Amino acid sequence: MARTQLRLLAIATLVASACSDPTGVSSGGVHAETTASSIMITNSREASISYMILDRATAARTLWEPCAWPGCPLVEPGERVSLPLAELLQQRESHELIVYWWHIVPSSDGGTRADSIRGLVVPY
Repeated sequence: MARTQLRLLAIATLVASACSDPTGVSSGGVHAETTASSIMITNSREASISYMILDRATAARTLWEPCAWPGCPLVEPGERVSLPLAELLQQRESHELIVYWWHIVPSSDGGTRADSIRGLVVPY
């Protein structure tokens, strides 16, 4: 009887791990996942998001500001974008990416600005 239970437990563990997403991370309606050659960002929120992707090891040394003007990269609600990793990574210093994302909102001066910036750490 104990062997049968162990076999069932092993099978259940294999099935559960096969259904999991070891390279995907979700938060606040945004999902990011990697394949061997790309990163995909899915927006399940009700508004468009803009984003910036950096290698985690180089993020602290990178000066950047969130894009909040026409022409910024966007993921529309319910859409998914796929970006080649080769174009994003000049040096692979770590095995994680940070996907920073935000909404573009009106500013008090009549222009636009980024609202709070969120981040997802995604293994690759």
